[in-house]
Amino acid sequence: MVPSIDGVLHSLHTPLMITKEEVLALSSALGETDFLKSARLRAFEAFIALPPTKSASLELPITLPTEQGEGTGLAFSTRKEMIAGIFGQMRTGDINEEHKKFFEEKFASLLPQEESPETLRHYAFLSLGFFLYVPPGITLKEPVRLTYTNRHEWAATHIVIIVGKGSKVTFVEELYNDLGGIDRPAPRDAKGFWSHVTEVFVGEDAELEFVSLELSDPGERLWIQQRSSVGSGAKISWRNATLGGAAVSHDLKSAITGSLSESTVDWMFYARGTERYDLSVRNTFDAREGSGEITMKGVAEDRAHVRSRGMIEIGEGGQGTDTYLTQNVLMLDPTSKVDVVPGLEIRTNDVKASHSATVTRVTVEDLFYFAARGIPEREARSMYVQGFLGDLTSRIAHTATREQMQRAVQEKYEEQEQ
Repeated sequence: MVPSIDGVLHSLHTPLMITKEEVLALSSALGETDFLKSARLRAFEAFIALPPTKSASLELPITLPTEQGEGTGLAFSTRKEMIAGIFGQMRTGDINEEHKKFFEEKFASLLPQEESPETLRHYAFLSLGFFLYVPPGITLKEPVRLTYTNRHEWAATHIVIIVGKGSKVTFVEELYNDLGGIDRPAPRDAKGFWSHVTEVFVGEDAELEFVSLELSDPGERLWIQQRSSVGSGAKISWRNATLGGAAVSHDLKSAITGSLSESTVDWMFYARGTERYDLSVRNTFDAREGSGEITMKGVAEDRAHVRSRGMIEIGEGGQGTDTYLTQNVLMLDPTSKVDVVPGLEIRTNDVKASHSATVTRVTVEDLFYFAARGIPEREARSMYVQGFLGDLTSRIAHTATREQMQRAVQEKYEEQEQ
């Protein structure tokens, strides 16, 4: 039986040493509003009240940051058409009482605190949060970039994005950590834990492309949750790339809540060495004539283990939905492990929904074919990786972002030779 990815994520469990006073001190240092302070305390008190059977295996912080952004930084490319604010004091940019109300209505609504012990932990020990609001009728030709850089052994980051009616925008999110310090490789024994949550609300007739590039040091362990709610006539395109970290537990759920809407997910991944990825995506259709495909495509190499789970769920109100799920994984070595789990859950009639899943192995004969034509094995394997993942990167509309994704894949392959 394959070990659970959660066992890998939580193998370095430490007893909780954080007190309520320290939680309050962090809230004060961040200048949090009463709303956020109350939400944090509710999560903390619920977390410490959990029975040991539910919390004992969770990895926990030994210390908390003492100020906003300690250990974790966020670089945000400013757009004057947008409204942005730090979760805490809510005084950055043009945040006013009306916008604060928008945020408070949406915060934790797609990922409730009580959903799991992991969510309670995330909200109780949140270290950096951000709120972005795109007003109605805005079209941005260039992507908005969000670059997170973590140099701390513990981080809990959260972002809430609201895209107003009729707006069109692309976000490019980059998740990096640098446990060794600036321009220095991380020590071999460097380890860290990072929980990151994204809640996205796409308004009526709006369009959002969200590109997420996760590229962490080999010792980092990540718990990532992405949620989206898509209104009538709206469209969201998720473009995820999972390319780093010792153990990654990443879950995406996108909900079609308005008619004639689309939710498309393209997810590529590349695991090598002893990396463990548990990747899960669910498209939920609760309104008429929804559409959108899920495509998960990745590579497993060396002794890496990947679990790829895809689900399409069509509710009673989802008549006329047209959707598809595709999962393809390439195994470069027989020592790698892959679990591919597709699923359909349909509770209405008059829909089109299907899925396919394949696992392909690169054989000695395949590599011999390349060698017979003068192509060395290392170059042949690189060609396999780039060619297999290339069709997903080609779907990214913005040229510079597409090229960045392609470079990231190539750089990961080349790292093993260093």
